Amino acid sequence: MQKKFLQNLGLRVCAAFALLALSCGVPVETAEHPGEYDGYIPVRSTISTGEELETKLQEIFNQYQTKSSYSPSSGITETTETTQSKHYLITLTGNVEISPQNLINIDAQTKITFFGDENERVISLKPGKKGSLFAITGLLTLVLDNNITLKGIGGVDGTREEANDSPLVKVKDYAVFIMNSGSKICGNKNINIPGRPSERDPVYNYGGGVMVYNNGNFKMNGGEISGNSTQGYGGGVVVYKINENINAFNYARFVMNSGKIIKNEATLGGGGVDVQEYLHNYPGDACFEMNGGEISENKAGFGGGVSVGNHEYIGFMGRFKMNGGEISENKAGSGGGVCIRGVFEMTGGTIRANEAFRPVNDSPDVIPVRGGGIDVDDGYLTISGGEIMNNTAIGCDGEFDDFFGRIYFMSGCNGGGVYLHSTVKYEKTGGFIYGNDQPEKANKCLNNENYQPFQGRGAALYQGNYLFGSGWDDTM
Repeated sequence: MQKKFLQNLGLRVCAAFALLALSCGVPVETAEHPGEYDGYIPVRSTISTGEELETKLQEIFNQYQTKSSYSPSSGITETTETTQSKHYLITLTGNVEISPQNLINIDAQTKITFFGDENERVISLKPGKKGSLFAITGLLTLVLDNNITLKGIGGVDGTREEANDSPLVKVKDYAVFIMNSGSKICGNKNINIPGRPSERDPVYNYGGGVMVYNNGNFKMNGGEISGNSTQGYGGGVVVYKINENINAFNYARFVMNSGKIIKNEATLGGGGVDVQEYLHNYPGDACFEMNGGEISENKAGFGGGVSVGNHEYIGFMGRFKMNGGEISENKAGSGGGVCIRGVFEMTGGTIRANEAFRPVNDSPDVIPVRGGGIDVDDGYLTISGGEIMNNTAIGCDGEFDDFFGRIYFMSGCNGGGVYLHSTVKYEKTGGFIYGNDQPEKANKCLNNENYQPFQGRGAALYQGNYLFGSGWDDTM
């Protein structure tokens, strides 16, 4: 029985990674039948109502749900065999409303792909329902393709009464979620609602649009995640790993190849994307890899575009590798573009026109303004390529409106382009961080004139007592 269990676990891990890495052989769509993959039996459906969709998903769930027995003495789960793998290609011909769908414990490799017909088709929750539209686990790959939109409740501007209490998609336990060009996830507000605790935390919520956690996988080839918000971390996407069993290997993966994550908000970390791993010294990690696409116009307390690690509690880390794409025009108190407590490797791409700001009201909270482009609070930063330019750290900007009712005082700003805490390990072998010698690309560190005598420090880069400003670009 133990051998059977280990074989099943190995199959799940290998299948998940194979779907995410080109080097492991991502199946190639055929020209005759887009969306069909070798080794899967295609099953086509045309659906026009929510009731029809719920029925179809229930049929799939009943066919592929794991049939298992658990032995308390051995702690081993034995799984029975199921039917051959199939790819369900579902075309929607109308907008549909459904109850939350829990497609869990799927034990044969199975794909479900949603297409819209010639028009955009919207999948949303039925009136009065709250929760995730799709929660997936097991050997299931869920794909959103052209003309498919998942629409939530409340969005960025919604009231508490209009809000949801969950991300729209939750991915866990070796399941894979894929977004392709023409798909969208939008308009969801994830906040705590009395009597309905959040997935991972009694105080804060995780993920306005998508939550990828504990052996979950998300691949974004295109599409858009926009207009979502959360009372916590990851306005657009949260990538979260926690070792509930400290001897187990847990990971969470998000690979962004193209698409847009725009105009999302988080009260705490990661307006666009938040990456966290708890008990980071145990096996596995939480990782976000950006190869292309755009993360822009998002807002957060820290990490307006991307936040890695938890900046309130020690022990939460994470990893972010940026090979391409653009992080631009995001806003946060620290790390307008990116805020790091963990590992950040930048080999390419652009971080530009982001802003670390501090609006003012009567709040007693004091958090320094740091890193218009990048704020590294703890961990490692390596830069071998890419550009960091036109970012700004602004001391006190009275023109910016209230931010979730949590507005802070500050006593100066540090690092218009990059701020590094004095303990951060930093290596730069390439790329450009523009200083004041190139005004059209320069990073800036400013203070509102009404809040002198505090001075901004480090237009291009600031670490501890070392300032790199005018004339500093790609050498150090």
